[in-house]
Amino acid sequence: MRLGLEGDCSEIDHAGTNFSPMGTMNANSRSSVVTQPVELRAPNRSMLRAVGFQDADFEKPIVGVANLYSNLTPCNLGLGALAKRAERALHEAGVMPRSSVPSPSQTESPWAPRG
Repeated sequence: MRLGLEGDCSEIDHAGTNFSPMGTMNANSRSSVVTQPVELRAPNRSMLRAVGFQDADFEKPIVGVANLYSNLTPCNLGLGALAKRAERALHEAGVMPRSSVPSPSQTESPWAPRG
């Protein structure tokens, strides 16, 4: 399964243990900064448990999915379903997807003052 990686993907260990377009890297090396060691990351782990993480999930990479869904205009209506599909695919690939909706800046709002 290809998840939007650009370039040659021949160095990906499809068992999910290594990712290396830029060299060998443990798949969880960045996420573990947030979750490991247990004794120092209890507040972080507590917050993740509150959103559904189980013990085994802390060993998986955490992958962010930015979702720009909005029902304000028709151009963004399909993005919610697309983000859900991406989350399912990531979960099936053995990672923990976390989604967020970025807040638009005040200047991007259609109700922002002009001038």
